[in-house]
Amino acid sequence: MSWRRDDSFDAPASPPEPYPPYPIDDFLKVPRDAIRQVVARAQTQESIVGMIALAAMSAATQQLIDVQMPRNLLRPVSLYLYGRLGSSDRKTSAAELLLKCFKDFDERVEADYRLAKQTFERDIRLWRNVERGLSRKIQADVAAGRSSEALLEQYAAHLAKEPRAPRQRKFLRENISERALYEALAGQRESIAALADEGDTVAGGGLLDRLGVIDSIWNGRLPERDRGYGKLSAAVDPRLTLLILLPSSIADHHEKKRGSLARDIGFHGRNLQADPPSNAGFRTQEAIDPEDRSIDEFTDCIVKFLEKSHFEHSEGRLQPQKVYFSEDAVDAWERKSAEIEECLKPGGSLHQIKDFAGKALEIASRIAAIFHYFSGQVGDITLDTFARAWRVVEWHMSEFKRIFYERSAERQVEINTEKLMSWLRQQARYGSKKLYRNDIVRRNPLRPLAALQPAFEALLLKGAIDVRMEDGSWMVHLDPRHFPELDPPKLFVPASRGQW
Repeated sequence: MSWRRDDSFDAPASPPEPYPPYPIDDFLKVPRDAIRQVVARAQTQESIVGMIALAAMSAATQQLIDVQMPRNLLRPVSLYLYGRLGSSDRKTSAAELLLKCFKDFDERVEADYRLAKQTFERDIRLWRNVERGLSRKIQADVAAGRSSEALLEQYAAHLAKEPRAPRQRKFLRENISERALYEALAGQRESIAALADEGDTVAGGGLLDRLGVIDSIWNGRLPERDRGYGKLSAAVDPRLTLLILLPSSIADHHEKKRGSLARDIGFHGRNLQADPPSNAGFRTQEAIDPEDRSIDEFTDCIVKFLEKSHFEHSEGRLQPQKVYFSEDAVDAWERKSAEIEECLKPGGSLHQIKDFAGKALEIASRIAAIFHYFSGQVGDITLDTFARAWRVVEWHMSEFKRIFYERSAERQVEINTEKLMSWLRQQARYGSKKLYRNDIVRRNPLRPLAALQPAFEALLLKGAIDVRMEDGSWMVHLDPRHFPELDPPKLFVPASRGQW
C-alpha cells in the first residue's frame, strides 16, 4: 500500500497559549535542581512538579517545626495543594520520582512495627502470667487471713510495668476516610500526608466530602467527634499535608458538588492551586545526564527529616522548633500585608479572590519556614528566603484568580461586555450613531446568544448606550462620551430606557 499526498496527517495543532513559567528559580538549590530533573525526565508541567516538591517538603518537616509569624502568630508549616490536569500529563511519573521515598519509608516503618508487635505479644504474655500468679497469691493470703501488703506493693509495681503496644503508623495515605483520619491523628502531634497522584483515590475515600474537618487541621486543631459507634479519640496539635492532583473531569464533578461550599468555608483559599494547559503533543526529549543525582539528593533530605521526626516522636522526645522571622523580613511582611489589605477593598485587584489573598501571607510564611529549615539555614528567616516564598505564592495567587475569577460568570460578563463594546466601537468608526436592536442581535460577536443580554444590560447601566422606540423599531443609540469614534461628539440626552 502506498501513501498518497492526501493521505498525510493534518498539520499539527498550534501549541498551547503561553503559560506563566513556574518560579522554579525561587526554590533553593536542592529542591530546585530536583524539580528541573523531574521536569526533564517526566516531561510534565513545571507547576505540577513544583507543587509535588512543595508537598514533599511540607510533609517531611511539618512535625519538626512551626513558624512564628509577625504579630505573634504561631502556625504549622503544613501546606494544602490542589492541581487540575489531564490524564496524559504524566503526573504519576513525576510523583513517583519525588514521592517514592515516602512509600519506602512507610515499608521500613511497617517492618519495624511487625517486629515490635511480635516482641510486645511475647512480653504481654509473660506479664499476664506474672500478673495472674501475683493475683492468686494475694487471694490466697486474703483467704488465709495473712497480711498481703508486700504482695500488693509488688502487684502495683508490676502493673506499672505493663508493656505498651506499639502504634502502627503509616505516613502516606492515599485513600482515607474521615474516621480513619481521626484514628491516624489521635494523640499528640501525629502527622500524616494525603499525597495522591490520582485525585480520585482521595476524593473516593470521602476526605473531600469533609472539608470542615480538613480546614480545622490547617490550624493544628481537630475537635472531638461523637458518633453512633462511639467517641473518636482526640487529636492534639495534628499535622496534615494535602496534595490532590485531580483529572479535570473529576475536578469539575467536585466543583459542581462542593465548589460553592469549598470557597465559602475557605478550603480553596488555603490551597495553592494550579490548572496548567496540557503539554501532550508538544513535549520534546531533552538530554538527561545519567550521573545527575539531584533527585536522590532531594529524597535523601526528605528521608532524613522523616527519620528524625519518627524516631523522636516514637521515643517521646519530639520538641518542635519555632522558626522566627528576621527584622528585615518582618518589615517586608508588614509592608506586603498593607499592600494586600489595600487591594482587598471593593474594586481592588484582589477583591474578587479575597479568600486566597487574605491567607497568602500565612502560606508564604509557611513556605519560607520550610525553605529555611529544609536548606539547613541557621538563625531566623532572611528577607531573601521570605521574598522567594512570596514569589511562589504570588504565582499561585495569579493562578487562583485565573481559575476562580477569570472563568467565573461575573468575569465572563465583563469579558463579553468588553467584546460587545469593542464591536460597537467598530460600528461607530463606520459612522453608525445608532443601530437597530435586531441588527445587534443578529450581527454581534457574542455566542451563544444568551451571553448578549447581560453584556447589553451592563452597557445600559454604564450609560454607554440607550434604547429608544423610533418609527415602530427599537433603536440603540451610542453615547459619544463613551464612543470617541463619533465625530464630532454631541450632547447626549438619553430618553426613557424602553425595553430590551
